[in-house]
Amino acid sequence: MYLITGSTGNVGRDLVDQLHKKGHEVRALVRDASRADVLPKGIDIAVGVSTTLTVWSKPSAELKAFSSCTSVPAPPRHRP
Repeated sequence: MYLITGSTGNVGRDLVDQLHKKGHEVRALVRDASRADVLPKGIDIAVGVSTTLTVWSKPSAELKAFSSCTSVPAPPRHRP
């Protein structure tokens, strides 16, 4: 299973779509459940967790989001 952070953004949403179409299990990490409707049906959604790995607001939720994941792709760094 792949955990995708920023899964409702431009890059993350495309990555979720591509992995899902290729038959991979995907867990999408979203801060706002109302934005998850842009993701394909059948995607596992982890809601309300921080996407900043240095600040954990709900440790149990973050740990659950990472459970069963075999890969967590690192997003490219934003450069202005």
